Parts: sequence; C-alpha cells; structure tokens
Amino acid sequence: MKKAIVFFLLLLFGTYNHAVASTHDNVWRMGNAIFYKGDITSASNTSVKNILREYKIDSLIIDSEGGNVGYGIELGNLVYNHHLDVKVENLCVSSCANYVFTAGKRKILEPGSLVVWHGSVIQKDFNTIDFSEIEKEVGHEMNSGEREAFSKKYFNALNIIKKRQRDFFKKIATSQEVTIIGQEMNCHCLWTLMPSDMAKFGIKNVIYPSGYLPQIKDKDVKILHPPHIRHF
Repeated sequence: MKKAIVFFLLLLFGTYNHAVASTHDNVWRMGNAIFYKGDITSASNTSVKNILREYKIDSLIIDSEGGNVGYGIELGNLVYNHHLDVKVENLCVSSCANYVFTAGKRKILEPGSLVVWHGSVIQKDFNTIDFSEIEKEVGHEMNSGEREAFSKKYFNALNIIKKRQRDFFKKIATSQEVTIIGQEMNCHCLWTLMPSDMAKFGIKNVIYPSGYLPQIKDKDVKILHPPHIRHF
C-alpha cells in the first residue's frame, strides 16, 4: 500500500515519470457500445465524449486496471449521466472498480470477469506523508521549506479530490466505503465482492451468470464478505 500512496502523491503533483502509451486506439465504438481497454486516461475519456456526442450509446464495455483518480471520476460521471450499462470483460480494477463499475445503470459481469478494489483517497494512511518514500522518488533530501510546501499542496489537493469523490458517490447513491472496506476489515489485500455483498454498499442491478464465482488468479486478491450494511 505504501507504493500506491507514493504513486498517488507523485502523480498528483506531476513529478512521477510514468510513460503512458498512446490511447487513440484504446477506445472504439461497435454498434451501440463503447469499448474501453487499458488505463483510464484523459485522452481515452475524450474519445468517449466524442463518441457520445455523435452516436446513441447504451453501454460501456471495459477491461481496465484503473488510472488517475480524477479521470476515473470523470469517466464514472460520463457513464452515470448517459445512463450507460457497464459490462466488465476480464478486469475492472482500482479506479475502474471505484468509479466506473459503480456508476453503471446495470453492472454486467461476464464469465471469468473480476472487479477488484484496493483503496481510495479516503483511506486513513493518505492523511500522513512518508517523506522518506517521497525523497526516494524525487532523488534528493527535502529541506523543511520543501516539505512544508509539499505538505500544503498535497493536503489542499487531497481535500479537493476527497470532495469530488464524496460528491460522486452521493450522486450515484453508493457508499464510498466500498473503496476502503479491505482496510477496515484488516485484510491487507486487494479485494473483490460477491454481488450480494456489493448490494450492501448500494451497488445494485448487478447482472452475472448463474453460479458466478470470481476467477482469482492473483494470491493477493481476496473475496470479502462485509458483516453488515454500510449506510450512504
């Protein structure tokens, strides 16, 4: 989880040197469906917007391991505002699970598909900064002035994105606790949920094959069964 937090911090401030592949062919239309494959990015979201302006679309078919929080919320809003079904082909992880899957009019799980959560900006360890980890990434020791400036910028940005996330989940009538239930249950894992447990967080209209069971190939992914309903 520490690596995920460092990634968030550095990506948030534009200092993470992460090469993102061209996304012009990651989004395409077939009939009334938009196919979205790969990272959730600004370029791919723009392609979605362009298609929605030109065509009558009723579903988003996605295979994604996530991406930037802001772009995830942006795509989730597009899905919700246009009343799109979301069909998961293979994987929907991280921001895809948090914001895109949850926003679907119907959430359709294909045989062998998997929705995986691992946290969000409201998890408790986002409220502190481990400067030793940050300094490893930026390549130098930060002085007190740099740390203070970084902290101010970080917490300002964190509060903004927390509000965006809170407003998003309120809009779609879903508990944002689904994004941190793994930490609350101390599983120290990535997690998925059965459709009956998704409903405890307000994730409804989940369509799945008879006898559906998540096909887990990664030992770090666990099926969790939250003990009670989360209010939202």
